[in-house]
Amino acid sequence: MYASLFLIMAVALSGIFIATVCSSDVQAATSYKTVKVTASQISSQGATKAIQAALDKAADKATSSKPYKVVVASGSYNLTASLHIYSNTLLYMKGVTLTQKGSGNMIAVGDSNDTHKGYYYKNITIEGGTLNGNNKSHTILKAAHVSNFTVKNCVLKKVKNAHLVEMAGVKNVTITNCTFKNQTLSGSASRLCYEAIQIDILQGTHFTGYRYEDLANKNIVIEGCTFKDVPRGVGSHTAVLNNPVNGVKIKNCSFKNCNSAAIQAENWINCTISGNTIENSPRGIVVYSLQTVGTYLSSTIAKAGGVSSDTSVKYKTPASDQKIVIKNNVITVGGTDPYADYDKVGIIVNGLKLTKATGAKNKANGDTLPKGNYYVSGVTVSNNEITTDSLGIRLVDTRNATVDGNTVTYTGAASSNTFYGIQLRESSSCKAISNNTVNDMYLGIYLNSSSTATTIENNTIDGSLNNGIRVDDSAKATKIKGNTITESGSHGIFVQSKGKIKYIKNNTITGCGSRGISVNALVCDMTISGNVISDCSGAALIYLNPGTTAYKISVSGNTLTGTSSVNGIQAVSKGVVSISKNTIKSCYYAVRITGAVKATVGTNYCSGNVID
Repeated sequence: MYASLFLIMAVALSGIFIATVCSSDVQAATSYKTVKVTASQISSQGATKAIQAALDKAADKATSSKPYKVVVASGSYNLTASLHIYSNTLLYMKGVTLTQKGSGNMIAVGDSNDTHKGYYYKNITIEGGTLNGNNKSHTILKAAHVSNFTVKNCVLKKVKNAHLVEMAGVKNVTITNCTFKNQTLSGSASRLCYEAIQIDILQGTHFTGYRYEDLANKNIVIEGCTFKDVPRGVGSHTAVLNNPVNGVKIKNCSFKNCNSAAIQAENWINCTISGNTIENSPRGIVVYSLQTVGTYLSSTIAKAGGVSSDTSVKYKTPASDQKIVIKNNVITVGGTDPYADYDKVGIIVNGLKLTKATGAKNKANGDTLPKGNYYVSGVTVSNNEITTDSLGIRLVDTRNATVDGNTVTYTGAASSNTFYGIQLRESSSCKAISNNTVNDMYLGIYLNSSSTATTIENNTIDGSLNNGIRVDDSAKATKIKGNTITESGSHGIFVQSKGKIKYIKNNTITGCGSRGISVNALVCDMTISGNVISDCSGAALIYLNPGTTAYKISVSGNTLTGTSSVNGIQAVSKGVVSISKNTIKSCYYAVRITGAVKATVGTNYCSGNVID
C-alpha cells in the first residue's frame, strides 16, 4: 500500500499526466509528459510564441515511449503565424479559441517547406478547441508525411477559398467528434478548394509546403463529425494513377447545406461510407474511379520531389473487388451546385472509359492518362434512404455491384422526365437490384447502355410517372422476379430495343396507365410466368412484340384481370409464342394474336372473349 502511495506521489510531483495512448506505435507508453502553456505566458509572449515554444520543447524531447502533452490554458487568443507540431505530441486545447490574424496555416504538421520523406512524423494528436480561420484564404490544419494522426473534439470554421483540413501522404488518421463549418469559395478557387476535409496528393499544384512524393493515403477514419455550410464535406478531387487511397471510413457524420457534395471519393478502395445523415446537398455521395482533371502519374511527382517511385504509369485493369460499401445513410438531395454543372443525385458511382490517351487541357491540372477502362468494381449500395428532387442512385461504368434494400422517394415536380430511382448505364453490371423501394420517380429501375443485372427482384415500385422497370439499349436482366409495381403512368415492366431477359416471373403489377408487361424487339428466349396483373389501361396486360421468329416466348401460369377494353395477352408482329395455363378474367380478348406470330395457345382459364 505504502509503495503504491509513494509511486502516485512521485508521479504527481514529476508533473507527469497519466493517460492511455491509443496510437499503435506507442502502445508501450503509459504516460504523457505535460507541458502547460499558461494564460500569463500567452499574455506576455503572445499566443503564437508561447504555444510554439511548448511544441518545440516536445519536438526536442518527446519519444514514442514518452510522448508530450501540451496543454493550453482556456481562453480566446490570436495567432499571428503558423503553429508547427511534431512527432509524439498531443496538443490539448479544451476551452481554447484561436483566431487567425496572420497568414499561413493555423496548425501544420512539420516544418515550413518541409523536406522529409515517407511517413516521417508520427503519433500526433490535436484535441479540443475552436480554430477560427477568420475568413482568411489559408487551410486551417495541414498534415503530410505523418502516421498515427488524430484530431478530436475540435471546431474548425470560417475560411474563404481554402480547406478546413488538408492532408496528403498520411497513414492511420482518425478525425472524430469535430465540427467543420462556414467555408466559402469565390473565383478560380471554386475549382480547387471544395472540401472541408480534403484527402489530397503530394503534388506541387495542389499541395505546397512539403516534399512532393507518391506516398499513399491509408487508413483514414472520419466519425461522428458535423459539416455545415461548406462546399463539400469530405473528399478528393486529385489522384495518382495506380496508387489509390486505401482504407477510408466515414461513419455517423452529419452533413448539412453542402452546396456541391457531401462526400466525394476519387480513386478510393476499401472504403465504407455508413450511417451518415446528409441534408440539402445537390449530390449526396459521389464515387469516381478517376477524372481527367487532377490525375497525375507517379513519375511526374517523383521527379518534382527528387524521390523514386515504383508505381506503374501504365494502364492496369482495375481490381474486381475494390470493396466500396455505401450503406445506412439518410440523404436529402436539394439545392443547385453553384460551381459546376453536375447532375443532382443521391448516390452516384462513376467509372471512366478512355478510348484514347487523354489528359487535362491545362497540363498543370493533370497528366495524360493511358487509354483504358478505369471502371469501379466491387460496390455495395444498401439500406440507404434517399429523398430527392432529381436522381436517386446511378451507377456508371460500374461492375460487380449490389443495390439492395434502399428507399428512394422523389419530391420534385411531376412534369420532370429524366429522373430515375435506380439507373445502370455505360456497361455497368449488378449482381442484384433487390429489396429496394422506389416512390414517384419518372422511372423506377432503369437499365440502359449495355448494362446488366443478374436479378431485379423483390423491389417495390410505386407511382412511377413512366415505367416501373425498364430494360433497353442492349441491356440485360437475367431475371425479373417478385417485384411489386403499382400505379405506373405507363408500363409496369418494359423491355425495349433488344433488352435481354431470361424470365419475368412472380411479379405483382396493378394500376398501370398502359400495359402491365410489354416486350419489344426480343433477342433471347423468355419465360413469363406466375405474374399477377390487374387494373391496367393499355392495349393488353401482357403485350408481346418479339419482332423475329428466332426466339421463343413462353407465357404460362399468370393471373390477369382486365376490363372490357383491355386484352389479356396480345402478341403482334413476328415471333414464336406459347400461351398456356393462364387465368384471364374480364378482358376484351383473353388472348389476341395478330400479324405473323406463330402462336401455340394451350389450355387457359378464361372469362369473356377467349381468342382473336
